[in-house]
Amino acid sequence: MTESPGAYRLSVDGEPWEVSHHGDGQYDLSWTGGNSQNYGFSMNLGGREAELTPQMLEDVIREFMDNINPETGFLD
Repeated sequence: MTESPGAYRLSVDGEPWEVSHHGDGQYDLSWTGGNSQNYGFSMNLGGREAELTPQMLEDVIREFMDNINPETGFLD
């Protein structure tokens, strides 16, 4: 992922992530340490200018990671 002005790195439970916030409620979250470079997900807060707190982002990432198959490193 190319870093945009709203991009930063985050570590969640030892796993590296890149978070890009576009300011329009759009977040792109890339797991940079997974089996596939930049595997992750996007979410949109419905166009609101609201920002998620670091704790909220960590919670969302943990929920995603809980669904990763440990044998494949991907979602089932």
